[in-house]
Amino acid sequence: VHRATGLGAWVLINENWYYTPASRELSEQFDQNDGAPNSARNLSWSYACFITAYAARRRAALQS
Repeated sequence: VHRATGLGAWVLINENWYYTPASRELSEQFDQNDGAPNSARNLSWSYACFITAYAARRRAALQS
């Protein structure tokens, strides 16, 4: 289960990276059909959430 959860976390991080435009501006939401940025753009908490999730997943990967 731990490995599956860890893999799932990387899948979500990679999905986020894939659908982030070349400008690297993060949107609050992504369109579920085509991944286009949707809703409020450039919210600081969107960046903070991504950085926090990536750092937590990396720490967990290093510990296993």
